[in-house]
Amino acid sequence: MKRLLAAFLIIGLTAASGRGAEAKKPPENEPGKAFNTRLEPKLTSAELAYILSEGSGGVYRLSDDGGSIANFTPETEYGPVLKFEDVATLIQAHAEKAAAMAKARLAEAKRTGRPAVFSDFETKTAQDIRRNRRMFLGLEDAAVLDEAFGYRYGRIPAAAPTSDFDQGPAAPGAVIPAVSARPPPQGPAEREAKVLTDRVLANVSVTGTPAEQAAIKAMMGKVLETESGRRFARDFLSDAKPGEAVIEFEDIPNSKVVDWNGKKIFTGSGGHAHIAETPLRIHLNRNFLAVDDGSRRGASTLAHEFLGHSRHALKARRAKVDSALRIWDQDEPNAGAVGWTAGLEMGLPATEGWMWSWLADPAGYPQALKTNQAYYAGTFSSDEMRRKRPDGTSAVPDILEARLQSAWAELKRQDDNELAWKRWDRAHDYFAAQPEFKAHPERLEGVNRRIDGQLTGYIPSRRAHLEDIITTLGGEEALKGLRKGDKAAGRGGLISRYSSPSGRETLAGGAAAADSALFKSIEAENTWLHGRLTALTAGRDQNAEAPKPPAEWLTWDQFVKMVKENEGKIPKEWMGS
Repeated sequence: MKRLLAAFLIIGLTAASGRGAEAKKPPENEPGKAFNTRLEPKLTSAELAYILSEGSGGVYRLSDDGGSIANFTPETEYGPVLKFEDVATLIQAHAEKAAAMAKARLAEAKRTGRPAVFSDFETKTAQDIRRNRRMFLGLEDAAVLDEAFGYRYGRIPAAAPTSDFDQGPAAPGAVIPAVSARPPPQGPAEREAKVLTDRVLANVSVTGTPAEQAAIKAMMGKVLETESGRRFARDFLSDAKPGEAVIEFEDIPNSKVVDWNGKKIFTGSGGHAHIAETPLRIHLNRNFLAVDDGSRRGASTLAHEFLGHSRHALKARRAKVDSALRIWDQDEPNAGAVGWTAGLEMGLPATEGWMWSWLADPAGYPQALKTNQAYYAGTFSSDEMRRKRPDGTSAVPDILEARLQSAWAELKRQDDNELAWKRWDRAHDYFAAQPEFKAHPERLEGVNRRIDGQLTGYIPSRRAHLEDIITTLGGEEALKGLRKGDKAAGRGGLISRYSSPSGRETLAGGAAAADSALFKSIEAENTWLHGRLTALTAGRDQNAEAPKPPAEWLTWDQFVKMVKENEGKIPKEWMGS
């Protein structure tokens, strides 16, 4: 559900900004009051025609003086006057109808091979929506209008002079047919979603350009349309205070938009929450604005970072256990599950590998994270925080040393891993030079992408992550010592910290917090989330829901089989050592 009122307020502010030089600002429409057609923000002629037509349900008419719009029925003739919020709902319905029309025309054009054709009125209406009502649309609908009306990579043309309904009243008593323009009556869940979204947005700061703010608010609306989103939003609001969190888009390093099987996706992280900052800052990858289905995927990430990490971080801060939460290994599984659950409830495919790992082995999942990224390498289970050596001191330095050695062993294996993939790369080059594939190079495209992804993406990235884990745990001196084979090299980093009195005090605080009401509630949430995800994924298969490559591409298994069958024929100089 989109944030209609917020969008309409943006329109009002935009309209008002052009009158900044006036000594006295003219009156404007205000939330909660009857909508006046003569005040800003005003309706366009197309919007008014829609509201008064069968397209909106045929239940609205103008007042005799043309200054207001009201419901009417044969019995009452003239019913309750529409308020600011009612008109915002109808403006959204009009904008979405235009997007649906454009989508249908584009689909027909694709089917017939003939270009999509639009009337001058349809073109002008679409341009008005893109210029002035874009915040009412989801990202997908906005992209449809961009594609259909041809200004995808340039500026939207400036507004031409118009005879929109903004100069005076229409003919007295003008009656217009009805529509289901008033969207169908909302059920309790939809009404609660709208109320919760407004309340949540009143308690956070959303920053960025107007378009970015509108996108974040639309994502929040999508999150709170889900059962789990509403559940956790109610919990957030139970003790929320305005200004404690900021949500914004950010350019994430090493992230880029790529085409995969005809779909735009991006590489890299979807976002992160800076939970130690005041206020908390939730950053979403700006590339969500440029990819297919970015609104829903961004909403799932927003659920993870905001209703997962940030919600609990704020509660931990109030309970004075925020330091403990940051080193507890159940915070990330909880946030992950919050995002996965909301995503599935929104209709996203069940293709997230980490989700399936957590479902299969909730206890093993956080252990796997500890050798995946440096941040998680410094988190502990409640048992690990309490564990002691025979002499009674904390066993955490030993636990961290074991993680460091595991990361070092994997780092050394990356050299062999790289050599193996380079051999696959040479095998690919050999077959690409053969007549069969020279004539149809696209057949090896999937193989090429997989090899390139390993050699230029995964392996360099994994090396960097493993080095980061080692230096986080043991300091630069540990990594240098391991590379030199110096077993006596000292340890800095977290191993040194948790060997100190202050570090041991942090661990003791973490162990005590494990018995707190907050930590117990997170554990209970994880149990609920595991059950909810189990139900949502019943009968589903990760691979079956993954995007399918073009049929002409060789699969990896087919390529491996082809290499093995031709092993004796491939010259050694192609394969190397």
